[in-house]
Formats: sequence, structure tokens, C-alpha cells
Amino acid sequence: MIRVGIFLVFVFFLSSCERRQQFIAEGEYTDTDSSIYHWKEYMHQDSFFREVTSNGKIVSIGKSKTQQEFRDSTFSETDFYTNGKQKATRTFVSGSQEGVWKSWYEDGKTKSASVVDAGVLRDYLSYYDDGSIAVTASKA
Repeated sequence: MIRVGIFLVFVFFLSSCERRQQFIAEGEYTDTDSSIYHWKEYMHQDSFFREVTSNGKIVSIGKSKTQQEFRDSTFSETDFYTNGKQKATRTFVSGSQEGVWKSWYEDGKTKSASVVDAGVLRDYLSYYDDGSIAVTASKA
């Protein structure tokens, strides 16, 4: 009986700690290529997300600590190919490009990598699809 009581308290504790997704807003828009995109904004586990889908597949996810930070252009963003693989990742801080930016070919091989500091490109590597380096650049 004691085990059952402890189990029930444990289950209650876990379920009370679970954070649920809080829906904020959603809508649709048409891009210049006439594709229809659906977007939704929500809070999940103390983070704000803006998710964009096309034909039921995620094409982009933006994440920030709060909705206001997202509005102030402080967020990370990941774009996806239709096959679900990552296409690109990037970060913005107060509207300026920041941190490591990466992109990949559709097969998952690295396409480019760059380091951006307060909107200034510091290092850049571009790769051919066979993995060999196409372009390198660095700013001291």
C-alpha cells in the first residue's frame, strides 16, 4: 500500500511539473513564389516559438526567451528542407547577426559556416557538395 501511495505522489509530482504548450497566435501568408505558409506562435517550456509550415511540413522555427525578445529581433532560427533536414541556422541579437551561422546541402553535408560578431562577418567557409572547401575568408 505504501508503494502505491509513493507511486501516486511521484506521478502527481511529474504531471504537475509538466509545462504545456501555450498557443498565442497563428495565420497564413503567401510568399513571392506563390507558396502558402502557415505560421503559429506559442510558448513551450519557458521559451517563445514561431513555427512556419508549408504543406504540413516545418520550413522554419524561430526561438527566443520571450515573445518580446522575438519582437525585438533577439532569437535563433532554423530553416528546413522539405525532407526535414536542416537547411540553415542563425542567431540575431537586437536585430544584428550574431554567433555561428551554418547551412547544409539537402543531403546533410555542410554547405557553409560563418562567424558573425555584432553584424560583422569575421570568418566564412563555403564547401562544395563533395566536402572540399570552395571559399574561405577571414576578417581580423
